[in-house]
This record gives sequence, C-alpha cells and structure tokens, in this order.
Amino acid sequence: MILEFSVKNYKSIKEKAVISFEATSDTTGREIHCVSKGNKAILKLAAFYGPNASGKTNILIAFDFFRDFIVNSFVDLKPGEQTGYIPFLFDEATKNGPGLFNIVFFPEEIRYEYTLELNKMEVVYEKLTFSPKGQKRLLFERIKKTTEPIYEYNWGASLGGNKKEISDMTRENVPFLTTAAQLSHPLLSKVYLWFQEKCLPIVQPVPQGLANYTITLIEQDETNKKEILSLLNRVDFGPISEIKIEKKKIDKSILRLLPEDVREKIQKDDSKAFFPEIFFKHQYGKGESFLSLEEESRGTQRFFELLGPLLTLIVAQGFLIIDELDSSMHPELLSYFLQAFLENSDEAQMIFTSHNPDLLDSGLLRRDEIWFTEKDTDGGSIYTCLSDYKGVRKEGSLRKQYLSGRYGALPITEPYYKRDNNIGPE
Repeated sequence: MILEFSVKNYKSIKEKAVISFEATSDTTGREIHCVSKGNKAILKLAAFYGPNASGKTNILIAFDFFRDFIVNSFVDLKPGEQTGYIPFLFDEATKNGPGLFNIVFFPEEIRYEYTLELNKMEVVYEKLTFSPKGQKRLLFERIKKTTEPIYEYNWGASLGGNKKEISDMTRENVPFLTTAAQLSHPLLSKVYLWFQEKCLPIVQPVPQGLANYTITLIEQDETNKKEILSLLNRVDFGPISEIKIEKKKIDKSILRLLPEDVREKIQKDDSKAFFPEIFFKHQYGKGESFLSLEEESRGTQRFFELLGPLLTLIVAQGFLIIDELDSSMHPELLSYFLQAFLENSDEAQMIFTSHNPDLLDSGLLRRDEIWFTEKDTDGGSIYTCLSDYKGVRKEGSLRKQYLSGRYGALPITEPYYKRDNNIGPE
C-alpha cells in the first residue's frame, strides 16, 4: 500500500506536491476506509476536485508516468532515447531542471521509500531505503556525475547480490531498480514486481476503448463473467440474463486507417484480424433480445468498462487511478461503485478525479480523502486536503461549502458571453 506520493516539476506541477494516504485521528468509517501498516492507518481512497486545467489529471498522470518508467523503460527505451519526462514549462529554471518523484509504500509489511529524479534524457538521482525493523536503512543510492564514471553508487549493508554487474548494465535512461529486476536480483525484483503487479495503468474516460479490459476478464474466466453479470443486474440497467461475446472481422476500410505496424501484424497473423463485440441479453416477461454494447446507454457502457479494472483491483489488492470516475454515471451509480470497492478491498487503493459535488455529502468519503486542486498565479498546480482546512464544521454541507468557493478549486468565469453581431465581414 502507498502511504505517500510526491512529485515536483512535472507538467503543471511546479512546486513539490505531497499526496498523503495517512489517515487523521477521525474515526469515521475507519473499519472499511483504513488499513493498518506498521504504526500507520492508511486510507484506501483519494478524490480530487477542481476546475478544468487545474492539474487534477496531471497528478494522476504523474504517478502513471512514474509507474510506467519503472516498469517498462528497460524494454521500451533504446540507448540514448528520451525518457518521456515533461517539466513545468513556464519557468526557465524548471524548464531545464529535473523532475522529482518520491513514494513511501509497503509492498508487504515493511516500509520502503524510493526517490527518482530525471530529466528528458537521463536519470540524475535514484535512492531506495527500507525499514525492516522500524529503522530506515539504505539499499542503494545512484548519483549522476559530470565526470567518469558517469554515476556514483552507494551501497547499503543489506544489499547483496550482483549489484556491480547491475550498475554496469544500467543505461542512463533506465532506473537501476528496473535493470536489477531484469537481472533477477532477489530483493530488488520483489520491489519492482510491486510496481508491475500492484500498480495498475491509469483508466481514462475514452469511449469504448476501455471495454476490452472487461471483455478480456470475461473471456478468461466464467467466474468473472458471473460477477460482472451480477453487478450489472444490481444497478437496474434492465434485467440482463446473459452476456455474449462474438468475434467480428475487421473491415478492410477500417484496416486501412490503422498504423502501418498494426496492419502488418494483422496481415501476418489472421487471428488478429478480429475484434470482440459484446452483447447483453435483456429479458422482459416473455420478450427477450440481445443488444450490443454500442446500443446500450453511455452510463451502462461506462459502468461495464469500469467493472474490469474494479475486479482486477480487488483481486490484485493493488493501486488504481481513474480520471473522471463520474463520467456518464448517475450519482447513485457512482456511490454504488465506490461502496463496492470499499466493501471488497482489503489492501487495495484508488485515486480518482470527479466533478460531482453531490459525492461530497454522500457519506462515502472521509474528509482526509478529499483533495482540492487549483492553479497558483505562476500557473503551477496546488493540492490541498480538506482535512488541512481549519474550522470546517462536521455537520455542515461540504457540497454547499465547496460550491460557495470555501475551498477554492472552482472555475472562474466572466459574465455570460453575448456575441457582437457587428463583428464580421462588412
């Protein structure tokens, strides 16, 4: 589980932003919202509110970039290839400076802390510590130098294995942690596997694109299919008695629009020339009919799309980030989704963004799980937890307070635009 995630100088995040999952002393819903690790109570949820372009999504993307760089850079990046890092561009110092990513987490019961600094071309600093008996110990530290050798390494007494071989094999645009996993270092591979297996890729509101995630689960296991069918029937989308998947051949007109490398793969392997199409069997009395996913409401589509990530998260007991969780979903459906997560997750965690103010008064979120995002005068994103505000009455409506501007994080609009009919060609 994650106790804390920090990021600095990445996209709209100029100053260091610290997102903490450590619970306050508030006992509200503690039995389903919190998990004890060491001497800490760790929250399962974090919800971000704020206007468009304030940085809500960027804090999610920052973690996803961090995760992806650790998991995939060894294979995806060639020597000398750019890292994919994007700095805060509205300041000369940050534009040319490195970004900082830091995470405090518990792969099991032991606390680890990992720090990574990088720029567009290379890793400039990397450090991993752990606390097996409560006292922090160094595992390794990697420091970029301007002289040969390019990196200086400091080794902790607890780190054995082939570390010298690993450091010699580590490219400038790849973390030492990642290279260690490729070379099967016994301790560091376990840390790497936590990022690979527990931290799931970001879920974004892309219409139809996410359905394959859920379809794959249905195809893999009949139990998954039954669970998804049960969940769909619990939220009143109409009585759905069956889910059917058919393989449809990709039309030649669509094939021509695909990237060349994708077309080549399909042409070499005819089995890849098909895509899954899903149908729901609705039954009313004696009447029944199959409807394709495209014929269902957007709310049904969105809920179905999210069921795959939800079940994967619960099984993996990992960490999932969802952008615009409430997209196309009724408030009651949103509440049901979150309740299903909270009731069925032991050590799973979720971060999501939302524009739905009704959720603030739903009782589903603790105050230390609610975050507000807004832009500073220099264009940088600022993140503030509701629990950091003083004088907030427990009996008051958070929805009303938020919409009244009590916590900022609202769009600032000019008076209603009225078109000038005199503008235009003479």
